Order: sequence, then C-alpha cells, then structure tokens
Amino acid sequence: MRTKIAALLALSLAMPAWGDKKIDDAVAKAEEQLQKGKVEDARKTLDKLVSQNPGHPEALLAMGRFQRRTGQIADAAATLKSAADAAGAAAPAVQSAVFTALAETTLLVGSGQAAQGYADKAVAAEANADALAALARALVRRQDPAKALEAADRAVAANANSANAHAARGRALTAGGKTADAVAAFDKALALDAKSIEAMTGRAAALLAAGKVADALAQAKAAVAADANAAEALAVEGLAIYASSKNFNEAIAQAQQGRFLQESNPDVLLAVGRIFAEDGNLNQAVLAFEQAARIDPGFAPAQVAVIDLQLRKGETDAALAAARKLVDASPTSPAAKLLLGRALARKGDFAAAVKPLSEGIASAPNSHEARGMLGMAYQFTGQNDEALEEYKKAVALDPKNVVWRTNLGLVLGVMGRHDEGAAELRKVVETPGYKDAAAWANLGWIYRNMSPRKTEESVAAYKKALELDAKLAQAALGMGWAYSYQKSYDDSIAAFQKAISLDAKVAGEAYNGIGWAYVFKRDAAQARAAADKAKAAGRNDTRLFENLDRLDKAMASGAAAALSEEEMKQLEAERAKAEEIADLQEKISRGGPSERAKAARELARKAGGESVDWLIYALVNDKSYTVRIAAADALGSLGRGGRKALPRLLNIIQYTREISTIATREELEEAGEYADLQRACRRAVERIQ
Repeated sequence: MRTKIAALLALSLAMPAWGDKKIDDAVAKAEEQLQKGKVEDARKTLDKLVSQNPGHPEALLAMGRFQRRTGQIADAAATLKSAADAAGAAAPAVQSAVFTALAETTLLVGSGQAAQGYADKAVAAEANADALAALARALVRRQDPAKALEAADRAVAANANSANAHAARGRALTAGGKTADAVAAFDKALALDAKSIEAMTGRAAALLAAGKVADALAQAKAAVAADANAAEALAVEGLAIYASSKNFNEAIAQAQQGRFLQESNPDVLLAVGRIFAEDGNLNQAVLAFEQAARIDPGFAPAQVAVIDLQLRKGETDAALAAARKLVDASPTSPAAKLLLGRALARKGDFAAAVKPLSEGIASAPNSHEARGMLGMAYQFTGQNDEALEEYKKAVALDPKNVVWRTNLGLVLGVMGRHDEGAAELRKVVETPGYKDAAAWANLGWIYRNMSPRKTEESVAAYKKALELDAKLAQAALGMGWAYSYQKSYDDSIAAFQKAISLDAKVAGEAYNGIGWAYVFKRDAAQARAAADKAKAAGRNDTRLFENLDRLDKAMASGAAAALSEEEMKQLEAERAKAEEIADLQEKISRGGPSERAKAARELARKAGGESVDWLIYALVNDKSYTVRIAAADALGSLGRGGRKALPRLLNIIQYTREISTIATREELEEAGEYADLQRACRRAVERIQ
C-alpha cells in the first residue's frame, strides 16, 4: 500500500473552476488528502460529493478520475459514462473534459474506435489541447499515424505549454516511424512537466523503437520509479529488459505486473505477448494477443502479432490470406501493410511485396528484418539502387546478420561494384562458424565477373560452396564458366554436367556452356550435340551455332589447327557477347520498370535482329507503359530489322480507347499513357518502313 500511496502523491484531481463552488471545494479537499497519502479519506470525500450531487457531471468526472488514478479502471469507465450521459446540458468545457477523460480511460479497457468516438465528442464540444491529445492517442491506437499527428499538432497549436499535447505528438510520431522526432516531442513534454508518466512512458517506447535499448530501459525504469502502478511503463520496461539482456524471467515479471494492474489494456497485453513470442513460448503469446484483439477488435498490432506467429510456424498461405483481410480492415495501418509485404515475400511474390513493404516500413523503420525483406523485394524485381540502400540500412541495424550482408555483397556485384561486393562477402565467409554456401557462391560469381576476372579465386569459392551444399546447382554452373574462362575446358565440361545432374532446370545454360567448351576444344561434333540439347532446353544461342558453322567449315577445309589463335580470341569475344545478351533477355522480363526499359534499349543495341521477339513480347505484354514505350523505341532503332514487329505496332496505333465522361483520374492517366505509347509506335513504324 505504501508504494501505491507514494505514487498517488504525484497525481492530481484538480479541474478548472466551472462555477460550482461546492464541487470545486470538494475536489480541492480530495486533492489535498491525496497529496498527504490519505487515499481512503479522499475516496470518502468524493463519495459524499457524488451522493450529495446525484447525476452531476462534474462530480462524476472527479470520481471517475479518482478511480482511474487508484487503479479501478473498469469502475472509472462506468462512472465516466454516467458523467457523459449527464453532461448534455453542461457547459461545453465540462462536456469536453468528461468525454476527454472517457476517451483516455476507454483506451485502457476498450477499443480504439470507441475511444475515438468519445474524443471526437470532446473536440466537438471544445477543441482544447487535452481533447485533441486524446483524439491523437485514439488515432494512434487505430493505426492512423497521419491523422493522429494532425490532431496532435492541433493540440500543440491550442496550447503550446501543454505537456499532454506534446506527449500525444510524440505518440503519433512514434506510430509513424519518426522516432527521433518523437523523442524530441517527449523531451518537450517533460520540459513542461517533469513528472508526466505519459511522456516518460512514451519516450521509453520511442527509444526502444529506435533501437536505443539502453536509453529506453533507463527511461522506462524512471517512469516506473515515479509511479510503480504505471501499467504501460512496466510493460515497456519488460520489453526493454528482454531486448537488452534476453532475461525472460525479469522481463515477463515486469510486463505481467503491468497486466495485473490493467488486465484489459490492449497495449500492455501486446507487450506481454511479444515477450512470450520472442522467447519462443508461442502458445502463451497467442493467448495474450488474442485477448488484446477481443478487447479491441480493431487493434491491428494484436492481429499482426497473431498472423506473424503463423508465418513463423510456416503457415504461409493462411498468414497471407489473413494479412490481406487485415489490410482491407485497417488500410491506414503501417504494421498491417508490413505484415502483408512479408507474407508476400515469403511466398516469393516480390513484385507484389514491394508496395506494402515500402509503405509499412514506417511501423518498424529500425527493424533489420523489415529493411532486409524490402531489400530482397527490390532486388528480386531488379530495383538494385533501392535494394542497395535497404540492405545497407539492414546491415547497419544488425551488423552481425550474415544474410543481409550476403545479399548486400551480391547487389554490389550485380551493380558492377565488384571490389565492394567482394569485400562484404569476405566479411561473411570470415565470420567464425559460418557454414552457409550462399556467400561463397556469390563470391564465386563476383570473382568470375570482375575485370580482369579472378578465375582461380572464383573456382575456389564455388568449390567451398559445393562443400557446404553439395546440391547447389548454381555453384556447379558458375564453376563451369569459371573453368571455361581459365581454358580448363575438361574441368568446365565436368562442372556443367554436374550442374545438370543436380537440377534439370539449368540444363539449357549448362549445355550451352558445354557447347562452347567443345568449340574451344575444336570438337565440332560434341559441340553441336551440346548446342542442340541447349536449344531443346530453351537456350538457343545463335552465336554458338554460327561459330559451330565456322568450325565445321574450317575443319572441312583441312586446316591442321582448324582455327587460329586470333580466331579463338574472336570466339571468346562472341561467347562473352552471347552471355551478355542472355543476361539482357532475362532482365527485360524481370526487375522494376526502369530496369526492364533499360534492358529493352540495350538489347536492341547489342543483339540487333535477335532482340525482336523479346521486344515484341515487352511491347504487347508488359504492365508498365514505360517499358512498352521503351520497347517501341528500341524496335524503331532496328530499322528494317524490326519489320516482324510491324503488325503489333500497327494494332496499337489503330486501337481506339473510349473515355467515359465520368472517368476516374486513374482512367484518365492511363488513357494519357496509352496515347504516349501510340506516339512511340508511330515513330517506330516510320523508322522501320
């Protein structure tokens, strides 16, 4: 009891003087009793006040505030509802105060939607700082950080000296992922009211979201020291303890104490569930999350947490379906969008994952997993610049995470920054205990694509990858090319054959490599057999067949060496060009719009007539008008070589799009883009004919 009384001394029941001296005097007396630690005396004073003023909203408001401060949250909510029912004829200031208190209390025992409804009534009665701050808090609960910040800014504008207003602004900024600004807002609140438990607790949560665990723990402890019954502060302290030391027993003890004090507070229940989940106790975590969701059905973070556990259990399809429903129900929730993006990424649908991941990152800007997932989505859609930035952030947040560093190294290599990429990958493979094949395989790829190539290092890296994962076909395939560049053609053929035995999907590329190896070995029969198999498997390398014809003619002429060394160098250049064209053919069908458009232009320039079929496909089927226009321009650049595309170009030119008089902005924009495509097609036709 002594702890509870000590905490109460810092709290106030004081209200503005609204003209009823008897009520003002009673509230002042109860306040004085509380300051002296006489809780029961204060209760009796307020009981008498309510009994002598039945149905008086100000008397009920004072009692509701007292009940809330002494931990009787459910009773406080009931009393404040009675005050709201009785406030119809009260002055606007009284109505606003009653609904503000009811909104604040509802956040501890009920739904964000109900709290917002009360806060809206408070603001409608009188848009003062406290009412607007309550509205901001309710909007934070409802996962609408943009509107929450707007309400908080209005609260600060209403009273720049309101600690409550600045604390609400800090909450809104935290929800929007702007943790540094949030901490600054809480600092302002504490400068105005150094005893504000709300500001202390919010600041601790913002610091924790920013990854400043030690500072968050210190701030949460300070809040609990100021009020041992501050349930949310105890919960945040539990989260910070676990993040700091992984001491489950100590962490859960603090969070559960907060739950004991406010067993129906969704934010507290969420913290309890997160600690259980982090420690691997998924059943207890689900119970806490589901309880939070029952209390507040619209509380997206609790639903996100439940679905996240499904993802962790490998129930990807169920999680994806649930995530879609959640985003539909909570379209302003960054956490819900992030979850949907993660579920899509787990399913391998990276193109669809980019948008929800990039929009949802605001809910977890300092999560290395969120940043890394977004990096993967960008990487697999060919948006390498964006992928690079996200991987850099993920590595900065978690320098020991070898997955994100491995991907960072590969993206650097793909972007032509081979030395930087190799340096990142060497950090990974030199990590004590590292036993994953991925970094070694990526390192092999970078070494063989450097200029000049480091083929010996490449072969060594690929061998290490295969030691760690004997079934990694891509490593065997890459090793085949590395050996080929070394002119170790027998080893090259053996590596390509191993790749085929490991994964039939690489047969086209592997047989193509075998074909080139036999060309360099001047074995026309074996080379043609391999080239035919490559073609049958989908890899039709016209340059390989052209050079096979040359080799056949040279052999038929009876030349002793078949081909001169100079001609062999020319063959190597042809092979390199064939690889480059194959890479562009892959890029035109994958990656982001800018990457695909660039690939279309490059393919026309480097492959000439060989590019026509690929460009026609992009012209007709690509979902991006940017890519379709680039394909049309690329076909035009081929001149007469692009004749095969004329029917497709003319079809686009002749098609008439009808625009409704009530067309949406999106429909009008698409019509404009189609007109741009038609102009590009006309330019192409003029150049081809």
